[in-house]
Amino acid sequence: MESWTIRALGGLGVVVLSAGCISTGERPQTADSLGDSTTGEDSSLSLGSLVTGLEEASTTAPMDGSAATDTDTGPDDDTDDSADATTGSADGSSGDGTSTGGTIDLPEYCGDTIPMAGDEPLIDDLEVEPGQMLPDDEIPPNDDRVGFWFTYNDGSATGMQTPLPGSFQPSAGGAAKTAYAAGTSGSGFTQWGAGMGVKLNNDFSGDCPYDASTYDGITFQAYGNVTVRLSITTRATHPLVDGGTCDPERGQCSDNFGVSITLQPQWVVYEIAWAELMQQGWGQPADFDPGQIIEIQWQAPVATPFDMHVDELSFW
Repeated sequence: MESWTIRALGGLGVVVLSAGCISTGERPQTADSLGDSTTGEDSSLSLGSLVTGLEEASTTAPMDGSAATDTDTGPDDDTDDSADATTGSADGSSGDGTSTGGTIDLPEYCGDTIPMAGDEPLIDDLEVEPGQMLPDDEIPPNDDRVGFWFTYNDGSATGMQTPLPGSFQPSAGGAAKTAYAAGTSGSGFTQWGAGMGVKLNNDFSGDCPYDASTYDGITFQAYGNVTVRLSITTRATHPLVDGGTCDPERGQCSDNFGVSITLQPQWVVYEIAWAELMQQGWGQPADFDPGQIIEIQWQAPVATPFDMHVDELSFW
């Protein structure tokens, strides 16, 4: 069977495809560096405000409404430390909120300390965990992570998405012939699009940051039919009302740090370094702090039919 290696060269948008052969093991392919830019306005955001009805979505940039999300209950996690990275740097790892995102105290529901990643990089492999009959939306509790998967969209009257926001369940057919993956598909979203994401420190009380400064980035396997924006929300881009340090009176929030990737019709391994992540420029500028991560998202562009699947999400 054919194997593909994908290399995207920074902002040049140059893609080199090299074909080879592998045995019947169906090994995933690799994508080393991702920097191709999408067209126009596929911006990242935390759970769309029209999902919750709390805010009106902007037609020029997405609004962040992540405080209200799924209606399920709770998180979980499991892991392997083989791909651990060297140290990163973050001002906010102490848990006092004094990162590049600002000096605003953590919300009371977050407690006094930000949980810190250690020797369990796997965020979620979407498989059935011990004691479960079926997989759920919750991530395993590795390194004190507590969170869940979710879908979101701009609420367009013509839009259709599966699974619907608030009803996320892993889909059958994971990477490397495993049983499950995270996936969403849909079309007809005409304001800013739709996507899915995962929270790293939210026990359904509200969004709190997670310290991943021990690692150099994230890795995951994915396939699909669309160019998506992989983005990471931090306290610096998250609105004050949702537990962040971004004051909407000073400009737009939710201009998260990310990179565009073009999904392929087969499973591909992606490695995204913190250093690759950039804001899009329509919101308040900030410095990326891996000690203040709130969630990871994959968003399809506006007015584009999409089908995306993610598995084996991990720090590296």
